[in-house]
Parts: sequence; C-alpha cells; structure tokens
Amino acid sequence: MKARYSLSLVVLTSLVVSFSCAKATDEGDPTGGDGDGDNGGSSSGGVVVSTAGGSSGTGGRASTGGAGTVGTGGAGTGGVLPVSCEEGETLPCAEVPGNTTLLFGEATCAESGDAWDTSACEVCEAEVQTIDCTALVSAAETYTGGTATCNEDGDGWDESECEYCGDGVQNGDEQCDGDDVPADSCADIGLRDIDGEGLGGAGGAGGAGGAGLPCDASCSYDISACEVCTEGFTGGKCLKDADCSGTACDEAQCGGAGSCTMACGTNGATCLGMSCAPTAVCEVTSGHLGVTEIECMSASVCNVACGENGGSSCTISCLEGATCSNSARNETDVTYNCEAGSACDIECGSNGGANCTIDCESGAACSVSAVTNAARPTGTAVCADATCSYEFAGQGVTPLAIVCEDSATCNVTISNNDTTLSTPIECQAGSTCVIDCEVTNGTDNCPYTCEAGADCVCTGQKCIEI
Repeated sequence: MKARYSLSLVVLTSLVVSFSCAKATDEGDPTGGDGDGDNGGSSSGGVVVSTAGGSSGTGGRASTGGAGTVGTGGAGTGGVLPVSCEEGETLPCAEVPGNTTLLFGEATCAESGDAWDTSACEVCEAEVQTIDCTALVSAAETYTGGTATCNEDGDGWDESECEYCGDGVQNGDEQCDGDDVPADSCADIGLRDIDGEGLGGAGGAGGAGGAGLPCDASCSYDISACEVCTEGFTGGKCLKDADCSGTACDEAQCGGAGSCTMACGTNGATCLGMSCAPTAVCEVTSGHLGVTEIECMSASVCNVACGENGGSSCTISCLEGATCSNSARNETDVTYNCEAGSACDIECGSNGGANCTIDCESGAACSVSAVTNAARPTGTAVCADATCSYEFAGQGVTPLAIVCEDSATCNVTISNNDTTLSTPIECQAGSTCVIDCEVTNGTDNCPYTCEAGADCVCTGQKCIEI
C-alpha cells in the first residue's frame, strides 16, 4: 500500500509548540499516527493535531503506548493550527494555538520561527488573581465560602483562606462549626428554652466554658432543646411543623426548624402579624383581594405567592440572615423591607394599579424583576457582597434606585423600548456592574455612575455614564 505523510503539531512537555511528521495510511490512521519510536511523540504524550491524512481522534501514542489525554498524552482533534512567527515576537499565552490551560503571561517565538515557547505562561496571575473557593471544582474539600488566591508560581490556587463545614471555624453560611458555636442558648437565636432556665452545659459543644447550643454535622444548630416559637411570642397560634389557612393564619408563627404552609385565603382575607421563626421554612399564599403581612426572622426562608388572582397586598419584612422571595400577579401591591444581611428576590406586580415599594438597607442583597406591563418599582435596591439581578421591561419611567456596593456583582437588563431608569445605577468602588441596555427608543434610558475602582460595562445605544 502506498504510504503518504501528514504534518502534525506537537506540544512538548517543555511547553513549546513545534512541527513533526507522522505516518498515516490511505485509509487514515485512527490514532493520528505514532510519535517517534523512543517516546511516542513526546515523553508525556503532548497534544497532537493532524493536518492531513487520517483522523487524530486520540492524538498519538505516548511513551507507554496507550492513547494519551490532554496534558498527559494528548487528545488530537484534527484540523490545522499553523505556527508562524518571528524570533523575539511575543503573544498572549491565551492566544497560543493548542494551549488551553496556561492562559496568563506571554509566550515568545522560538528561533526557528515555527514554535511558541510557553515556558513563561501561567495557570493564573501569580499572587493577584482570586477566585471564590466554591468554584474550585477539583478542590479536596467542598468549600462553603472564602477566597482562593493564585499562588506565587502562578501554577495553582492557595486554598488556605477557603472555608468548609468541619474545619472548626464558623464562617460563610454556617450557623456553627464544631466547637465554634456563637450562640450559648435558645434565647441567643430568638427561641425559648424548653425548661425556661437556659441550656447551661447540657449537650453544648461551644460557648463560654463548654456551654452552648449543640452543633450538628451540617454546621447547623441542634434546637431540640428549644421551644419552636420565639422568645416573647404572644400570637394566636404557634405552628410546630404544621399549616394554617384563612384567618386562622392571623398572628400565627411557624416554629423554628419547621416547615409550614400559611394559606391566607381569598375574598379579602386579612392575615396580619404572621412570622417565620429562625430556621423555619414558610410557604405563604395570599389570594384575591387578600392582605398579608409576614416577618421573616434570621436564618428563616420565606416564599410568598402574593395575589394569585390579583388585587391583593403583601408586606414582607426580611430580617438579617433571612432569605425571602415572592411572586406577584396583576394589580398586586408588594412592599419589601430588607435588613442588612438579608437576601431578597423581589417580583413586582403589573397592569398599572400595582405598587412595588422596596426598602433595602445597605448590606442587603436585593434582586428585582419588573418585566410585566406597567411594573415600576420605587425605593432603593441594594446589592452587597453577592450577585444580584435586575430586570426591567415594564414600560414607562422606573424610579427605583440601584446601589451596587463593594464586592457585589449587579447584572442589569432593560429590554422594553419604552422603559427608562430615572435614577442612575450607582456602581460603587469594588463592585462589578454589567448593564444590558436593549432599548432603542428614547434618550439616555440606561444611566449609571461608575466610581473609581468599580468595573462597569454597559452595552446598547442608550447607555449614559453620569
């Protein structure tokens, strides 16, 4: 059988991209051809890309004779990656053909003019670049928080500041961790002690002198020694993992660690003074013409369906450490009060008759959706130390003020041609603002301010930096 030759690219272990030849048959070599007889193309296999003749589906054989993988034997992908440069020329590492891992720094053209020397390239920007520890998918632990910094060699991440449940340090979203138990009693987290005299040292692993609430394996308080309802609760019904409906929900509290459905009902039912105790999960519904008020306490989760058939009013107070969200239908009034340290995901009602009043304190993390007809929120939405989203398509002038604080990322989308933000988005130092202004009508529909030290990007015809 007549043989022909194909031209291939090899990335050597010294990280230099150069030319070599590999033999293929007329039918096409499914391995992309062997490397040289001594080391299978390179001592660690390299990355082989065939330019002609045969496929390179597994990239050449490494020294062990097996099919390589990228970085340790290489997986060829076929196609042509030409290398042509002048001696001394430089190229950003991320642009070097075949290089998918060493993305920082500059590569230098070799003397031969047919290869890039990537020996100075790095995985990350040494001692400068940072990443959220929760994004380290190959880490030894499943981190719950913290920030990793690129190490001094630029070839990996320093995980010493990463946090996880089990390291004995209460951090991130943990209530406690091992002996680090901030609360000494049920009263410290807003619940009543069953015996009325505090916990003392019974079962506690943390706190002064070994006293404190027990901490379980998931880094949450064990509140089995606590009453489920809060200290000082005098409402009409204490729900212990139970539900209520209609006016029976008036002044009801869902007890700690419980899960409750609080269905206020329809036809103008009024449910005032409801509350969701620390560590409770509350599903709240308010029907046609219903009036609902609920306070969501620290570490509680409140999901409120406001006005399933329209015409209702919902007031949600989200205290420090609570997580709150809602849905809103036609002509539904929504009022939010979000304390510092809370997380609020807010949806505004529609059709002109709806009010959407938002009061987010500095240090809160509030996202807002106002995309239905005539949904025009007022007040202030703050995003602190979180990623928050803001969507506007409700037509007309929207007076809501958006404040993106230090360490926050704010993603803002304005998509209806008749929608205008009347208050500039405030991007403070240390924040990241990504604004997608899809509006084509009007003038200066998407105003924003960008302080020194903020990272601001606004795309669209109607962006205006103030």
